[in-house]
Amino acid sequence: NKIVFLDRDGVLLLPRIINNKSYAVNELSKMKVYSDSYWALYKFFSNGFKVIVVTNQPDSQNNLDVSKQIFQIHFFLLKSLNIDLILCCPHKSSLNCMCRKPGTLMLEQGLQIFNADSSTSWMIGDQASDIVAGNKLGLKTIKINRGWELNESLSNTPDFRCVNLFEAADIINQYSSESLVRNKF
Repeated sequence: NKIVFLDRDGVLLLPRIINNKSYAVNELSKMKVYSDSYWALYKFFSNGFKVIVVTNQPDSQNNLDVSKQIFQIHFFLLKSLNIDLILCCPHKSSLNCMCRKPGTLMLEQGLQIFNADSSTSWMIGDQASDIVAGNKLGLKTIKINRGWELNESLSNTPDFRCVNLFEAADIINQYSSESLVRNKF
């Protein structure tokens, strides 16, 4: 089995942008799915990938109203986009938990749940923490550059870069096709 892990805000959903920095959407009424998400997900499913959203949502930890809204957003994504699973870390970064990206616990859980191989799985994100988490587990990584957080270091250098999820799906499709051809010979 193989998985495409997706960050939520900035990859599937249009985030709130404040001072050129992205923030999570935490109200269903303000949620907007990027138009390229639909076709990209179709490509992932057509190529036999499970799709798991892994998202840090620290605003939900101490706010029941925000927590309810996040649940509604996730329910919408599961039903309308046919996402296989959503894993969410509710912790603030100061807690240094293992599930908050760049921690790998959510990714490890996804790999275990679907008995998937990290060498055939991918992490797609728009933040350094997404790429670091994927790199730690040996997943192939794609950084979507929608115009914020451009700082990179050795630990968060992605395997590929692109501008949207549809382009990321093309990269994965091309990479998977080339791997199949190489493995036949």
